[in-house]
Amino acid sequence: NAVQHSPCAFGIFCIIYNGEIISHHPISNTRFENIMKKKIK
Repeated sequence: NAVQHSPCAFGIFCIIYNGEIISHHPISNTRFENIMKKKIK
């Protein structure tokens, strides 16, 4: 049941911040930090 309500398109991996999907695939630490710096501004 929880899988059916997952915001992830594929239900495997997803990074969500404030209800927004940041990435639907694994990303590097550097890429993650760059994305989060932009989101926090």
